[in-house]
Amino acid sequence: MDNASSHTTEKLQVRENIVFIFLPAYAPELNPIERFWKELKDWLSEYEPKGLAELRELVSKGLASFSEKALSSITSFEFVMRAWLSAIA
Repeated sequence: MDNASSHTTEKLQVRENIVFIFLPAYAPELNPIERFWKELKDWLSEYEPKGLAELRELVSKGLASFSEKALSSITSFEFVMRAWLSAIA
């Protein structure tokens, strides 16, 4: 889990058998999907969806718009590629 302020709160109740491991700040190589989300959010910034349904359509369209080569160059990790391929299937 990254150390975003939204991910840390005293109010969160976590079972004893769950331990969060926080990533160090500024370590994109440990969380490569963040680079992809930035690209997708930049692409989405060109649109103004009028509702959740339209946003879902745009996200689906955005996911499909990335070629395998482009996604690989952004993330460079095989597990991200497998997740993307299953998401667009």
